[in-house]
Amino acid sequence: MSRSIISYGVMAPLVMPQISLQTNKDEWQAIENKIAKTSSLHMNYEGTIMYTQIDSDNYAGLFLMKIINKALFVDECNRFKLYINLDLTQFYVCNWDASNDSDMRTLLIKDYVEKVL
Repeated sequence: MSRSIISYGVMAPLVMPQISLQTNKDEWQAIENKIAKTSSLHMNYEGTIMYTQIDSDNYAGLFLMKIINKALFVDECNRFKLYINLDLTQFYVCNWDASNDSDMRTLLIKDYVEKVL
């Protein structure tokens, strides 16, 4: 039986998507590894969206959430020279199945922009 996870955080599209790095898998993997080891940032598979992910504590339907500082998210992205579109930055909550990749990881830029605008 799989487990349901409630995640929340901040997400934003990159101004200069990392899609071009997908042609060089080693470079792409090195960047993802550095980000994963030294920050709380995550990137979608497409390389177009950055996000933070906090998994909520669930007490029989009650979800406890920490306050998220959007400015810290922006600063952390800038630290890695991952410049995001501030106008399209959004807070999110996602209920996803642990047996699959998260919706944040699989989200496509076209779908994100369509939902935000």
